[in-house]
Amino acid sequence: MKETTMLKEKVAVVTGGGRGIGRVIALTLAGAGADVVLASRSREALESTRDEIEALGRKALVVLVDIRREESVQSLAEQT
Repeated sequence: MKETTMLKEKVAVVTGGGRGIGRVIALTLAGAGADVVLASRSREALESTRDEIEALGRKALVVLVDIRREESVQSLAEQT
C-alpha cells in the first residue's frame, strides 16, 4: 500500500477496525497519513491492526467500545 500524506495531522475513528472491512479502512486511512482510533468490543484484533498501523509510521489508539451504549460512545469521544 503506497503511503500518502493527504490526511496528515488528521485523526480517524474506525469502529470494527480489527477485522474485515473496518481493518482495511483503518489501514487505508493510516496509509493516507491519518492517525487512527480503533474501536471495537474485542481487544485482540484491534491490537493486531494497531501494530500494522504503527509499522506504517502512524499513531493508533485502541479503545474498547460498545456502540449500543451511549456512555461507551461518549468515552470513545473523550479518549479520542
